[in-house]
Amino acid sequence: MLNQIPQNKPITAAPETKPEAVETETKRQVFVNDLSPEEREQAVAEYADRIREQLSGETISINCMSRLLNMAHPRVTALLAVTASAKEALLDSSANKVVRAKSLLSKLTEEQRAALLKDLRNEQH
Repeated sequence: MLNQIPQNKPITAAPETKPEAVETETKRQVFVNDLSPEEREQAVAEYADRIREQLSGETISINCMSRLLNMAHPRVTALLAVTASAKEALLDSSANKVVRAKSLLSKLTEEQRAALLKDLRNEQH
């Protein structure tokens, strides 16, 4: 007969062990900045040329905008829902504030939202 698991005993997984905290400063991987002043200027010029090229088209992809803003792709996608203007996305921080506010508000319960709205209405400007 085949080995069968007794039906009256639940199958349990081994308890997961959490890794110990690691001090990031001692374990952080870094590059040594061995660039000469001339090499630094060369690197800046090359990156500036790439950015100019990316900004010269009719449209800018979400991936490109993500790199330019140094933001995660989902956050840039949320920003696109607020504004399709590259000017607003790159130069106007209020568009980012709207995305952040919507993200934070979406995490509140209905009661918390109602209380926040009440507080905002009562606030003197």
